[in-house]
Amino acid sequence: MIPVYFPFTHITAPVAEAVCRCFGGIALHRPLKQELPSSLTALAQRLPIDIRVPDRQDEQQLINLYHAYRKWCDFHEGGIGPLKNRFNGVDDAETFVTQIRSEILGRRPREAVVPDPLLSARLFLLAAQDYDMAQETVDQAIAASEINMALMVAALKGDAETGNSVSDYPARDDPGAFMTGARLLSWYRLAGMGADADVDLLLTTSPAVCEALINHVPTGFLVKSWDGIPCSEDDGQRALWAAYLADAVAAKPQERGELFPPELPAAFAEDFVFSLYLFPDLTLEQLLNLTLSGDDVSHAIQPGIRNIPVGLLETKRPEKKSS
Repeated sequence: MIPVYFPFTHITAPVAEAVCRCFGGIALHRPLKQELPSSLTALAQRLPIDIRVPDRQDEQQLINLYHAYRKWCDFHEGGIGPLKNRFNGVDDAETFVTQIRSEILGRRPREAVVPDPLLSARLFLLAAQDYDMAQETVDQAIAASEINMALMVAALKGDAETGNSVSDYPARDDPGAFMTGARLLSWYRLAGMGADADVDLLLTTSPAVCEALINHVPTGFLVKSWDGIPCSEDDGQRALWAAYLADAVAAKPQERGELFPPELPAAFAEDFVFSLYLFPDLTLEQLLNLTLSGDDVSHAIQPGIRNIPVGLLETKRPEKKSS
């Protein structure tokens, strides 16, 4: 039972370490085989991270196209960051890519091309991935500044405490709140999950993503929240979790009230809150494609109909010590 991280293609070290310890690993979808950041390479060498990349022959084309977009951003806006405000109302990666492409080409006439939703999704996710990594760097710099300030105050007071480490400080902004719909649909296309895809557990660190899913599918409900992460300490406990999730995925409406998660010891209680949601009678596309209308999110019998478990892993902010 390995959770699939979504809708991000970048994962921080504290999250990866906690999830791999408690769930035995994590699957991470990436838009490119090339250009893995050194931080992710180091994590994957010591943790069971299953990095999944679509089997395509257009990686260099995608890299060149993205570099062209970056040059356009640097020339017109001063970097990729301002796209957060410029396109925040766009909920489809194809629209996002088309709008930038038209500005790069100066709206000049060009030959019609057959749309490639996966290429557009990967291009969008490259931009989102860069933004997320840059935001993590900013958050770490701010955390380091706060720690240095706390150390200076402690030294003036004669306090020997060293305080928290930079990795203890979570992101200040929820990256999932940036173009949530486009992230979800682009990630779905990247993951290549068809109607019959078998996913034990989707895992996100974004409250905004979870809120968007609940608003899109109001029948989704909270199963349980834990102070910390339920942690399987042996194969027997891991089997209990796997059996519970399998039953939850297949449960009929009249059976859902009889399902209770197994009682497992919680780990990382000082760092995380874990919440488990269940979205009943859906395909993955119906859950993740926020552009679908209420009529499209129907409960008609079709391939892939299932209950979809979604875990929300929220990072606690460290409590400031009283002066």
